[in-house]
Amino acid sequence: MEDRCLFAAEWLELRERTFAGRAGREGAWTYVRRRKTVGAVCAVATRQAGDARELLLVRQYRHPVEREVLEFPAGLVDAEEDPRVSVLRELKEETGWTGELERMGPPVPTSPGLTDEAVAFAHIRLIEAGPQQLEGDEVIVVEWAPVEGLLDWLTSQVEAGILVDARVWAFACGLAAKV
Repeated sequence: MEDRCLFAAEWLELRERTFAGRAGREGAWTYVRRRKTVGAVCAVATRQAGDARELLLVRQYRHPVEREVLEFPAGLVDAEEDPRVSVLRELKEETGWTGELERMGPPVPTSPGLTDEAVAFAHIRLIEAGPQQLEGDEVIVVEWAPVEGLLDWLTSQVEAGILVDARVWAFACGLAAKV
């Protein structure tokens, strides 16, 4: 098995891995690898608003899809940084909110046929709002979504032309499931 870099940019590499497949036949797989990071984190952050719970989302323009996307606040884990620290840092930077970490999950692959990226999800109870700490040309809009009826709310956003990140959609489907 061989793994080689086909192209490298500041934050990503395009790589090709050769391997022995079925019946010993050689195969190749091209994939994307993250650079300059040890992982990614995603904040599933909620607050109580009267009798209802609300979910904190962010909306930002994403160049690969040429549209705005509703997402969980998320970011990369710096080298030597604890993911529990990273997720609270990213939450503060992107939304201005501080919170209490209630649970941190293990890193899980986001799209294992395309990338080696793995994301650790954190459940956070929001505490206090402050100013966003955006980098350079970042434009991130904070959105509040109802936890109850989230799937219907997301559907209305899609109908308005906003894309919904697969992780947010899957979360909403899980909430709506009557298994």
